[in-house]
Amino acid sequence: MSAKDAVALVVQVGPKRAERVFGLPLGGDRFRLASIPFLAVGMSLGDVVTASEGRVTDVVEKGGHATLRVRFTDFLSADEFQKFWPPFAALGCVCESTSQGLIAIDVPPRTDRSALAGLLAPGRSAGDFAVEIADGAFEIL
Repeated sequence: MSAKDAVALVVQVGPKRAERVFGLPLGGDRFRLASIPFLAVGMSLGDVVTASEGRVTDVVEKGGHATLRVRFTDFLSADEFQKFWPPFAALGCVCESTSQGLIAIDVPPRTDRSALAGLLAPGRSAGDFAVEIADGAFEIL
């Protein structure tokens, strides 16, 4: 199964706010998330969810990934992002971004979380960006 087989699903993230994610059909009402959630809490790339009428109803199996959200204080140009991102990619992380300066980072199960925290610490301390743990255990952040 490939990304072209993914279907759009809706995750309710507040009383009047929803997010679209993509899932690979597993049969019946089950889907494996194929995109990194930006706003949803408690789900990550690779998790298995159930859905009814195109709306996610539950996370039924964790895939082992974690999700971080990074919001930059100032707009980050494409050139600045190219300088910022390579060390994260070297750890195996992937990301998706919005035009509003929000980056959702997928943290695979085998990522060295101490090294990841070390990459995030200078920018957090300097106030360049804020980091939010959307899903996964990060005691060191």
